[in-house]
Amino acid sequence: METKKIISDEEFQQLCRTAKEKVEIPQMFENKLDTLIDNFAKKEKTRFFSLPKIAVWAGSIAASLAIILSIGFYLKNSETEHQYADNEQINIENLSAADREKVVEAHRVIMLVSQNYNKGLNSLSKAENQIQQLQSIVNKSFNKK
Repeated sequence: METKKIISDEEFQQLCRTAKEKVEIPQMFENKLDTLIDNFAKKEKTRFFSLPKIAVWAGSIAASLAIILSIGFYLKNSETEHQYADNEQINIENLSAADREKVVEAHRVIMLVSQNYNKGLNSLSKAENQIQQLQSIVNKSFNKK
């Protein structure tokens, strides 16, 4: 079984010093490397459009078109909804007494749900204010330490 030789600190430092000596690069290799770097820089300068820029432009144009189309569809649909709402008001007047009672009852239920929903939102708002107060107290106590 072979034992591996462990080098001393002095030998390690000597190896590091010899490794730091200047390594000569042949002039031919240095000239070739300079030429390659210069050619690469020229290619980068002459390229006006690159694929990532075109992709960004295309994405921006597509997003703009999507926004414009969605606004157009929204405006068109909101106009037709207003027309339907006007027609429904006229139709309610032509309902029988029993149907009118059902509409009134539905309206009453919707109002009750709306009131309860608003109460819940108010409670949520109060709870959020209390949480913010507690958070500011906790932050002050941590900042003192």
